[in-house]
Amino acid sequence: VTLVKTSSSKLISSFKPNTIRVVCDGTRLTLTVNGTQLIDKENGDLTDAGGVGLGAIAYDAMPVVLGYDDVKISAP
Repeated sequence: VTLVKTSSSKLISSFKPNTIRVVCDGTRLTLTVNGTQLIDKENGDLTDAGGVGLGAIAYDAMPVVLGYDDVKISAP
């Protein structure tokens, strides 16, 4: 399921660390990047519990490097 399209991702910096917050509450997903809400979406297609993933892709810059300094998973 594509949640962020290329034209929407200008909030994500390629040059400094980003703060990304994802809240899944029932069938509602909220994605905040650097303090700005990027997505607030209801999607009943995602019904399997327990799977979490975060990835990135770039069409014009290689390599794409992802690193996580702090990951917290908790109930909303």
